[in-house]
Amino acid sequence: MERRERTCVVCDDTKHQDEFPSTEEVSSHRHGADVCRDCYINHIEVEIDSKQWNEVACPECMTTLSFHEVKSLTNDESFAKYERACVRATLSADPDFRHCLSATCSSGQLHSGGSGEPIFRCEECGYKHCVVCETNWHEDQTCEEFQATRQLSLNAEDEKSQQEVEKISKPCPQCHVRIEKIGGCDGMTCQ
Repeated sequence: MERRERTCVVCDDTKHQDEFPSTEEVSSHRHGADVCRDCYINHIEVEIDSKQWNEVACPECMTTLSFHEVKSLTNDESFAKYERACVRATLSADPDFRHCLSATCSSGQLHSGGSGEPIFRCEECGYKHCVVCETNWHEDQTCEEFQATRQLSLNAEDEKSQQEVEKISKPCPQCHVRIEKIGGCDGMTCQ
C-alpha cells in the first residue's frame, strides 16, 4: 500500500500527500516537493515581497520558479502582485515606455517622441512631466533653462547649508574638519 502521509520539512507537520504540490506544479525541479502547500504559499509570498519578480525561488533548492509554478503555487492576491511586477519589468525594458510620475497614478504608456517631444502627458490622469529632465513639466522653460534654474537653486541651498555649518561649528585646530561641541568637557583629541 502506498504511503499517503508525509512530513513537511518546513513546518514539521505530518500531512496528507494531497497537501503537497504535485510534480507538475514544480516541473522545473529535479526533486519532489517536501514542503507542504501552505508553507510553499507563505514562502512565495515572502519571496514576492522581498525579491525581484524573476528571483522567486523554491524553498528547498533555490531554483527560480517559473511563471506557471508561481501561479499554481500561490494565492490570487500574491500572484496578482507578482504579475504586476512582471508586467512592469517587461514594460520598463522598452526604451519608449514611461511610467507616470504622479504620486497618485500607477499608469504608464509608450512615449516614442524622445527628447524631440519632451512633454509626457499621462492618458490616465493627465499629469505632465518632462522625459528629458525626468521631473514635473517645467512650463515656459526649456530643459536647459530649467536645469540652470535648478542648479542655481541647489547652489543656493548648498551655500545656505555651509553658512549654517559655519555658524554652529568651528574648525578642529589640528585637521581643520568642522566640529560641533554638544556637551562634556572642553578637551578633545583629533583622530
